[in-house]
Amino acid sequence: PAMPPPYGGMYGVYYFPPGANPAGGRMRGGRAVMGRGPPGPMYFAGAPGMGPGMPPPQMPPPQPSGLQVVVHNLPWSCTWQQLKDHFREFKVERTDVVVDQMGRSRGFGTVRLASPAEAEAACQRLNNSKIEDRTISVRIDRFG
Repeated sequence: PAMPPPYGGMYGVYYFPPGANPAGGRMRGGRAVMGRGPPGPMYFAGAPGMGPGMPPPQMPPPQPSGLQVVVHNLPWSCTWQQLKDHFREFKVERTDVVVDQMGRSRGFGTVRLASPAEAEAACQRLNNSKIEDRTISVRIDRFG
């Protein structure tokens, strides 16, 4: 049977004839392998506005909403409910405590508040406060 021509794009399906192995050594039979094309810029050829040799589109950096604060130095026993209770004087929309595989707190979490003014006030009021004899740090989350 006739072999298909090799794909000339940056990403695609490449056909290797029987006995040829791109990783070296020998293999049985021919096979199609998903892989990268010739060395050079690695852009996906099928996406609009992109192709071989074209730069990726410029995206503006994400801007934080100012609604979320991150809380560090939480006790390992801290739950999302305890964190929410600590912020009870503010309009809290959501609290999360990051936990490990065992379900124990990793020592930090996030709190989403109703407005940027609430978040700023929470930072001012609760930074360096204590939860279970641990001094916590509260600051605006730059990724939230």
